[in-house]
Amino acid sequence: MIAGSAGSRRVGGGVALAAGALLALGGCAAGQHAQTAEETPVVDGVAANAGPIALRAVTIAAPTDKSYAKGSDATLQLVIVNGSRTDDQLTGVTTPVAAEVRLFANAVDATATPLATPSGSPSTTGSVKPSGTGSTNGSSPTPTASALPVLSSINLPAGRAVSFGYTPDLPVIQLQDLTKQLFPAQAFPITFQFAKAGAVTFTVAVHLASGPATTPSIDIKRTAES
Repeated sequence: MIAGSAGSRRVGGGVALAAGALLALGGCAAGQHAQTAEETPVVDGVAANAGPIALRAVTIAAPTDKSYAKGSDATLQLVIVNGSRTDDQLTGVTTPVAAEVRLFANAVDATATPLATPSGSPSTTGSVKPSGTGSTNGSSPTPTASALPVLSSINLPAGRAVSFGYTPDLPVIQLQDLTKQLFPAQAFPITFQFAKAGAVTFTVAVHLASGPATTPSIDIKRTAES
């Protein structure tokens, strides 16, 4: 579907300005558990909030064919802005249309070929030092039977924007083993879980056409209550 130093890169002028505006909120909603979002999805992406965490332009990348086949994988595209004064982490994503949702440091890891584990030996993946706008917060990938470089969480630095899925160096949120066929503009529920901001559930849609080659500029207004 992240070195900390790279988290400072600008993700469009609108997002950078928005991050500063959100930071001024002083983490008023830190620790709150956000209710289900009421936004209506559009093919250009949907917006949702989990306390001081703003999710913008959330969409499923358009399929290369007419649709995503059942059992295939799909990648999310979005920008997450942490508007609090403390770091947070994206700890998980769930949806009824995928058997599993995994977090990866970049596109290379998301498309890696599973490694064979010798008989009688534990499956380990070692340390990951990814590139992109976010950070793994020093955590190691979650060991899996297939030895894929899966991350247990992705760090969201305070006052910063982290983009997902637009370019190969960015972190990836991948819906794996789809439980049904998905067509462009088709919508379904999805839940994002954050370590401090809690969870938010909303509806996302599959994009109609291929998304931008670079992270889009997004204007983000105040998203949390004082």
